[in-house]
Amino acid sequence: MRRHLLLWFLGALFTLPVGACATSDCAAADANCNDLQALLLYGLQARYVTVGAGGIIAVGSSPTSWTVASPGAGNLNAVAYGSRGFVAVGAAGQIWHSIDGRPGTWFARSSGTTDNLTGVAASGGTYIAAGGIAPNPRILRSTDAIQWTDVTAPIGQPLLQAAYLPVSGGQFVVTGLNGARAVSANGINWTIFSPASDNLLGGIAYGNGRVVCGSDSGVVFSGDGVATMAALGSVSGAVTSGVVFYRGAFLMASDGGEVYRSASG
Repeated sequence: MRRHLLLWFLGALFTLPVGACATSDCAAADANCNDLQALLLYGLQARYVTVGAGGIIAVGSSPTSWTVASPGAGNLNAVAYGSRGFVAVGAAGQIWHSIDGRPGTWFARSSGTTDNLTGVAASGGTYIAAGGIAPNPRILRSTDAIQWTDVTAPIGQPLLQAAYLPVSGGQFVVTGLNGARAVSANGINWTIFSPASDNLLGGIAYGNGRVVCGSDSGVVFSGDGVATMAALGSVSGAVTSGVVFYRGAFLMASDGGEVYRSASG
């Protein structure tokens, strides 16, 4: 099978792909070569943490050198860092926790659900995990990354992503099927907005006064807040997770292997 690595970025708007990928072959039995779902760089420790198929959790001090930290029991979908450490979430309600991300320090935590968890976000010591099984959403909250409480709101659709955005004083955001979106300042009380579209809303980021969100159809949504997002344009391929704001620009990765950049959003 093949592992894909993003190598470089160039400047452009969302109208043109601006990234390139390189591939490297590896044995199908190699745990380090499982399909990867999410990547997190924690800058203060210069530590990369990635999770993916087969429950793999791998850590590295660079994008090219990895050590398997601990495998889960099923696919892992997302990873986040807060003041209580790293949290990874995945299939059948999996939650894994590590103080520093190193091999041998990851422990399974009880989520209280068997629903798939596909997104996780943190702010300080508060963590939010999101997911669900159609037609129901699932939102979990923790203030220590160990004990988790169900705080599901009546959003009406399974959720795909969770994020913490520095907008309106700081808000947790969840997005999902059929334009589902909701925000919360504390992760307990949620404000649910009317669907932005019938698209599956995915990765979301904030920067330069704008909120930008991808979707499964490639339509890009943008606004000055989560409530005001509207269709801006489209890119080639679905964008269900890879949206970040980095060094003054939005970067968006599609499942077609292309990366787009916009300074304005």
